[in-house]
Amino acid sequence: MSNNSLYGIDIEKVVLASYISEPSLFISSKLEPDTFFFTFHKDLFKTLEKLCNNELPFEEPLIKKELGTNFNDKLFKEIINQKKTINIDKYENILIEFYEKRIINAKLEEITLKLQNTTIPEVKSLLLQEAQNMLSMNDYDLFEMEPISEIQEEQTEYICEDWLPIPRKTVSMIVANGGVGKSWIIIQLALRHLIKNPNEKVFAWLSEDPKGLSKHRAGLISNNILNKNIDDFSNFFVTGSEWEPFHIVEENGELNNKFELMKTKLKDCNIILLDPLIGFYGGNENSNSQARKFMQQFTRWAARENKTIIFIHHADKQGNGSRGASSLVDAVRLVYEIEVIEKNETDRKFKIGKDNYGVSNILNEKEFVRTVFPSSNKNNKRTRGKRRK
Repeated sequence: MSNNSLYGIDIEKVVLASYISEPSLFISSKLEPDTFFFTFHKDLFKTLEKLCNNELPFEEPLIKKELGTNFNDKLFKEIINQKKTINIDKYENILIEFYEKRIINAKLEEITLKLQNTTIPEVKSLLLQEAQNMLSMNDYDLFEMEPISEIQEEQTEYICEDWLPIPRKTVSMIVANGGVGKSWIIIQLALRHLIKNPNEKVFAWLSEDPKGLSKHRAGLISNNILNKNIDDFSNFFVTGSEWEPFHIVEENGELNNKFELMKTKLKDCNIILLDPLIGFYGGNENSNSQARKFMQQFTRWAARENKTIIFIHHADKQGNGSRGASSLVDAVRLVYEIEVIEKNETDRKFKIGKDNYGVSNILNEKEFVRTVFPSSNKNNKRTRGKRRK
């Protein structure tokens, strides 16, 4: 196997340049330091990991300080002057394949040395054992390369484009303090989506409320805001506080294998709404490394299986953005922040806190008002069910 087929230095530069230019891409990275062939690139990736975990920007002085004597000004300038891409997934997959080829090549060289004084039965046994070891390596999705001239052009698609636009195949977040009506918002979002897309399926895990209360709220929204019958929404599936959500990342930072079971159960659902985010995250809320691992699972799931995932998340104590590690927000493509309007019981003020896909251009504004509660339901919006023990 030729050395040229075992690494791609220019591709490594594109990936690193893109991470530095857009740190949110790094949050969702599938790579590890050893995925890179060139030593300086490995060291730079490790440095970006450290800066990310410490909530520091990817700026040259900080990178230079962390690398110390390993910093190479010429090599760094080659990287930052390299072209960037937001379609990082294909480039990452190329580097992963190079990495696996290097592992296989090293194994073949090791086997060749062992063959010199080995009998045929021993050779067969050795080859079988090594083949099984190679098959146990992480299995990454294959990719295809196409000339850009032959790729069909497409633009970002949105759900609820005329009410609360959410980009498809991404992870988004709605942030607000308690009592603002977050659950009401995502119930209405789900119903509005299904009115226009009745053949799609929506799943909402509203873990703070009994499912009967969610049904009551959905009925009020359907009848009094949307002028629809709630019984027509047979593709809206709900789980409530009757089922305790499980932690996808445990307290020790390890992934819970139940997540794969969850993905299988929801394989037919197009839209997935999870309320609240912290109910599914058992790691240290302020740890960027653990938060990054948590969010990576959802960004990959959304991209690879065409899921639109929306988290409900609590604002910080001061009401200035979301609480917890910055990696939680860094990994999503859109954030809506919700505020109460004084002396207004039915409407809420929406602000776009993060907008990677240009939602503000669709709405022609970054702040707007939407009706969240039916006017005849002023008292019901604050009712809460009790969690079943």
